[in-house]
Amino acid sequence: HDAQTLALAARQVEHVMAGLYEEPFPQYPMAEGQIIDIDTSVPIGAKVFTWYGVTGRAIAEFVASWAGGSAPLASLGGISKSQPIHAAANGYAHSLDDMRTAAFAGFPLDQQFGRVVREGHAELHHRVGLWGREDLKLPGLVKHPGITVLDAPADGTASSRYWSAKTSDLILRDVDLLVTNVSEVSYGRRQTTDVRIPRREWNQISAMRIGTVDT
Repeated sequence: HDAQTLALAARQVEHVMAGLYEEPFPQYPMAEGQIIDIDTSVPIGAKVFTWYGVTGRAIAEFVASWAGGSAPLASLGGISKSQPIHAAANGYAHSLDDMRTAAFAGFPLDQQFGRVVREGHAELHHRVGLWGREDLKLPGLVKHPGITVLDAPADGTASSRYWSAKTSDLILRDVDLLVTNVSEVSYGRRQTTDVRIPRREWNQISAMRIGTVDT
């Protein structure tokens, strides 16, 4: 009887391993690659990865001749950054009696445990991907030093920057600044394609009306 139970558990594990990472968790868009693309090219087992970048600058001018030295020269610069890799883990355990009960009830015990484990990883990757972990030297998207920060004008009630203290018109102005500032600071090289708004602020503005219209 125990052999049959263990055989059933083995088949459940095979099913879990085959389909565990196929189920998406849309509530964790950072972990699902919906906010920024996820690069999985770093091989398993590596402890550090390094990326390299090249920047350049060139200005063209009208010249009187093709003589050497009369045209402005382009410049190139390189940067590199190393980042430690940290392992994340969780797990689950159940007894032989649990497996017997699951086998009797036809309940996919390992599959359900596997889903919970997978969601735990997704939540961690989403949270750290956004906010980082300073103690692990993981900056996160929101706190990354390479991200330009634009503070909203402090013209709400009591000079507040928070939307909870602003009118719908001021909030619309703040969003417009967020969208157009990308093009401004990049001299038109970059354009805003997506705007992510925290759940609390989204719930607030979804119930607001802009201006008044006579009906």
